[in-house]
Amino acid sequence: MDVNACSILMKKLFHTSFAFIFFLLGSHQLFAQSSPVLEQDTSKISKEQLTTVKSENVSNIGANSDTIKSTILKKHSARKATLFSTVLPGLGQAYNAKYWKIPVVYAGFGAMSYLFTINNSRYLKYKKALILRNDDDESTIDDYATQYPNQQTLIEYKDYYRRNRDLSVIGFALFYVLNIVDANVDANLFYFDVSDDLSMQWMPVTFPSATFASGIGISLKF
Repeated sequence: MDVNACSILMKKLFHTSFAFIFFLLGSHQLFAQSSPVLEQDTSKISKEQLTTVKSENVSNIGANSDTIKSTILKKHSARKATLFSTVLPGLGQAYNAKYWKIPVVYAGFGAMSYLFTINNSRYLKYKKALILRNDDDESTIDDYATQYPNQQTLIEYKDYYRRNRDLSVIGFALFYVLNIVDANVDANLFYFDVSDDLSMQWMPVTFPSATFASGIGISLKF
């Protein structure tokens, strides 16, 4: 094949390729002009569907949250907390999810029980010593005959430990009542907002008056 034939063949291939490229560009442009309509319709349908689904989901979530909240509010009862702490001290605190108060409750009961045991034991010792000292039997000698020869001292110690024993019983009863009251108060304040968003603001204000007068005022906002 000579040079002229080769050049003619190359020109034909070049023109054919150039025409094919223009054909591709034209078809792409036509497709691009028609596709926005479809995309717009698709996006419109998608947005409408998404909006409908979203609104349904939000309403369902709102209804579910209201149902859950009402269920929780019905379940948590101050009466139950009071009854639990009455039957078993500390059980009402556990019902109110105030678990850290349970050791405090039993520590108080333990302290009152310890004081009762110590004071009652010493009261009984001094009482026994007084009985032995006044039984008109010289062969019986109490444990405090040498330490406290004066009988009045034994009487004073006996009365002192008896009073402390009685006070420990009163303290035990008060702690029992306090345990019940605490469970009831915590149950009533179970949903009370104690978050960090609570704040107090104060600012100076002026009060209208018929006569001119100067003064200072404080307005508190919670």
